[in-house]
Amino acid sequence: MALVAGAAAGRGPPLKLHASAWRLATPGKRRWIAVEFAAIVAWLAAAWFLLEVSCLWWHATAMAVGTARPAATEFSFLVGIPTLLAAGALQVFSSLVIIAAP
Repeated sequence: MALVAGAAAGRGPPLKLHASAWRLATPGKRRWIAVEFAAIVAWLAAAWFLLEVSCLWWHATAMAVGTARPAATEFSFLVGIPTLLAAGALQVFSSLVIIAAP
């Protein structure tokens, strides 16, 4: 399993990588490939549907489409900056509305 995970760094989408590994693997290793793929699917489902962290959503999406980890990190960081600025502006606006209310 570590060999597949180590080879996955920056080599395409997980589905494509695991399909190639499945074809080349022995029956004993196919079980671990299936477990690893299920873990990836569970992590992506948690990142997309359960956790409300926008940076994590963007990072998981970039990794799922096969972007290398450094590029995915930079992308999620650049997407996260406007999100944080918008959240800060909303907080300031909400505070001003509360102060101005009689």
